[in-house]
Amino acid sequence: MRGRMRGSLPASVLSLLEQPPEVHPGPWYGGCLDLLEPIVELVQAELGSEPVRVVETGAGLSTLAFLGMGWQVTSVAPHIDLGDRISSAAGDLGLD
Repeated sequence: MRGRMRGSLPASVLSLLEQPPEVHPGPWYGGCLDLLEPIVELVQAELGSEPVRVVETGAGLSTLAFLGMGWQVTSVAPHIDLGDRISSAAGDLGLD
């Protein structure tokens, strides 16, 4: 994983990003990896240790990564089966 803030991400999130579960068919992960670190950095700079609530359109690896950060996440997924795959992967990873 490339980026400047690797140390700011919990080990569980780093592991998730290094070996992402297949929640999407096809190569969907590149954009998420490039965007996740700046998003986390910005949120941490603005909110510090305050509880974080995320509402996202689309869902997948970002959803799992946000959960891994301990954030409360509401995702709007385009297909019910995507939500099922994310829930299954979250359970496998021990994420609520």
